[in-house]
Amino acid sequence: MEVVRCSQNVDYSGRNPIAGNNLKDWDINDRLLWCTVLVVISFACLFVLGSQSAASYGTYALGVLVLATNSRWRDVWGLDLIWLVVALLGYLTLSSFWSEEVRPREIFSIAVRAVLTFTFVIAVAETQLRGRTQRWLGFALSAVGFATVIGAFYFYVIEPPWDGRLVGRGQLDNNVVAGLIFAVAAVFSLRLAWSEEQLGWRVFGSMACAALITGVAYTGSRNAMMGLFCGVIVYTTARLVTTPQRFFAVLLPAAIIAVVALYVLAFSDFAEQLFPRGDSFRFSIWQAAWKEVAESSLLWGKGILTSDDLVVDGVQFEHPHSMYMSVVYQGGIIALGLLTLLVVRAISLLLTRFSDPDAKFALAVLAISLPVYLFDEHELLDKVGTTWVLFWMPVACALGVQWRPQPSDTDQLD
Repeated sequence: MEVVRCSQNVDYSGRNPIAGNNLKDWDINDRLLWCTVLVVISFACLFVLGSQSAASYGTYALGVLVLATNSRWRDVWGLDLIWLVVALLGYLTLSSFWSEEVRPREIFSIAVRAVLTFTFVIAVAETQLRGRTQRWLGFALSAVGFATVIGAFYFYVIEPPWDGRLVGRGQLDNNVVAGLIFAVAAVFSLRLAWSEEQLGWRVFGSMACAALITGVAYTGSRNAMMGLFCGVIVYTTARLVTTPQRFFAVLLPAAIIAVVALYVLAFSDFAEQLFPRGDSFRFSIWQAAWKEVAESSLLWGKGILTSDDLVVDGVQFEHPHSMYMSVVYQGGIIALGLLTLLVVRAISLLLTRFSDPDAKFALAVLAISLPVYLFDEHELLDKVGTTWVLFWMPVACALGVQWRPQPSDTDQLD
């Protein structure tokens, strides 16, 4: 029988373990209140601040707060998922030492990013025990996301982009990044629309979801569209069924049909409409990246500080355009193995705790990121940005549901 310990600063009196869900219940001296506020602010800054460093200020404060109160969450070390997080972050950090150019300042920067990522995972998982983070992130990202996509459309109309793709401002000035962030915000808004909040909030969530889905379509990013489609389907299915068995019974046939249909369309007259830019050199980029790492250090990679610029047919690309290939490039097969173990364990926990609403939501976010990472993204260890939203947040959710005490059989029957 698995024994899961709970954070000692959380009151789990009564049948419902979630406390402090209303503003009137919050104590200004409560550390989890500040953790929640800092997480929400850090994510909201992604939409409005152009500098990634500026958006990271809240994460520094969050890191200091979490580390300064380590005695309050030390029981998390009894959970296996946190050790997989530490192993992956630690290994990628260590890879700095066998990079082509070892620079102490950059090694320190990578180590700081690893610590900030770790403290973020702890903070989200712990505040999730009281049901705070997901609820208030839902409010904040729905509101900020809605305002951002409306602003993006405003500039789209008065200053039409040369390529016709919708972009935001700040860190969302790239259509792919904008599409991915809008996709996650759309799922947050969908959750708000489907929640038991007041009618006004649910109506707003529906409006925000519709606007953000439209925004994703106008970014022209096929990858973001695919991720959004997967996320919405997974979240909708998870909300409508009650067991993992039914979840897979619905999704697997649908996934097979979708793959077959896509394969057929790829060889039809609609291929150019579906993929107007072809494969965007993806296969050539991956081959070049694999060749470089295979010729030097396939097992442990070239190091996280090694430049991953690649030249294909005389064109220079800034990275391998695949998170998985980037992980192999930086940390080799070992890093990819650690990432695989972490993902498999996180998904296993989320399915085991399938009745938990946060578990269903985290599965939806992973349904966005895992397919998207095949064709884009490249920095798993980074400052607060798309990776934190798409990957580390659902991992933190998985840690939170593992950390949370499980309801008794009597509670489940009620």
